Amino acid sequence: MIDLLATYVSNSEYGVLDAMVNAHDIEGSLKALYNAVRYAVTKGYITKPNELYGEVNAFTEAVRRYGKRIIYEIAIKALVKGYMRAYETTKAASEEQESVRQG
Repeated sequence: MIDLLATYVSNSEYGVLDAMVNAHDIEGSLKALYNAVRYAVTKGYITKPNELYGEVNAFTEAVRRYGKRIIYEIAIKALVKGYMRAYETTKAASEEQESVRQG
């Protein structure tokens, strides 16, 4: 789940995380997750849907058990992981450009 949400962050698509965190209740957060999964399939972010099924089950069980607190924790972890991915991608692109310039 965190990897999927991190993909949104690394692509500067924060709406999913914002919707999950800002929902007034758990049901709203789960609805945001539903939309995130639908969009991820459409965009090709999910390459192995069968593996995501277990993650979604674990996420929904954790939400039932711990409430909104777990949603915040997952969102924060996804945010940091997404930023790290974006940084690494930008860093690699910069290094490649520098290598091309130096020929």
